[in-house]
Amino acid sequence: MFGMFIVLFAFVLGFSLSRASTCTVAATTRLVTRGKPDWLIGIGIAVCFATISLLALKMLFPEKLPIARELPIDAVLIAASIAMGIGAWLNNGCFIGTIGRLTSGDSAYLMTFAGLVVARKISADWQLDALPGFHFQMAALDTDTGIFWGAVGLAGAGAVYGLFRVVKNREQAIFALCVMGLAAALTFASNPDWSYEAWVGRILSGKGLSQTLEIELTILALFAGATIGSILNSRFSLQAPHLQRAVLCFLGGILMGLGAIFTGGGNDTLLLWTIPNFVLHGLVAYAVMVGTVAVLVLAKSKLRRAAA
Repeated sequence: MFGMFIVLFAFVLGFSLSRASTCTVAATTRLVTRGKPDWLIGIGIAVCFATISLLALKMLFPEKLPIARELPIDAVLIAASIAMGIGAWLNNGCFIGTIGRLTSGDSAYLMTFAGLVVARKISADWQLDALPGFHFQMAALDTDTGIFWGAVGLAGAGAVYGLFRVVKNREQAIFALCVMGLAAALTFASNPDWSYEAWVGRILSGKGLSQTLEIELTILALFAGATIGSILNSRFSLQAPHLQRAVLCFLGGILMGLGAIFTGGGNDTLLLWTIPNFVLHGLVAYAVMVGTVAVLVLAKSKLRRAAA
């Protein structure tokens, strides 16, 4: 939709992602172990900004905005979401968190990408693929359902709340999350299939590099932005991979990759594209993933207490 501007959008997305230090696993762990929902609320603010941004784009370019995919809500989706949650827990980072950890210098997270490759290879060898579903044009503006306008109102309230915190308290992390939502909307609206997990599938399926290398440059811009943000935030520290962490990242990457195939994308796509498009399966898949991580974190915490 916006041509090569997508590279700039992805750079801003990566930079803001790094500054916000966003990760579903970390946010869920903080809620379960410390009773603090603030990081999950921050993720919600980013989602709200992405939603409002996409609605604005829909009004400005009603015929040009790409369509979002809708999948059936069934046992396959639930199982895939659980697998993605287990994988993210093992990996100690979701798809978004993996970017942040890798661009902070933790080389063990290279094994997460190796796991994604294995997941796609398993999918190809066993002829696994997401159910076809059907296309759903993003929330028509002339819709008259109360649920739709309620969702719009909720997204608007979340965005206003984020702006309020930025203006009143000058919270840099919240500002980064607001920018992250806007940049994600522009990036996905430019090409919904640009994510690094989808790129792995593209290469392994034999489709080769994208035309004009748009997707490859976009992914490079994402990681470049995140790395620069990490350096400027004094969080970059190159670390040799620890064997146990590398193995867990590899196993986590496999489960995350398999889950993403059946949910229409990783939690980055679900949060910043599928859910802001008001596609219900995205919300269900993300909620199940978060619930799975919460159960695992709680179980681990109780086992530690019992062993102490």
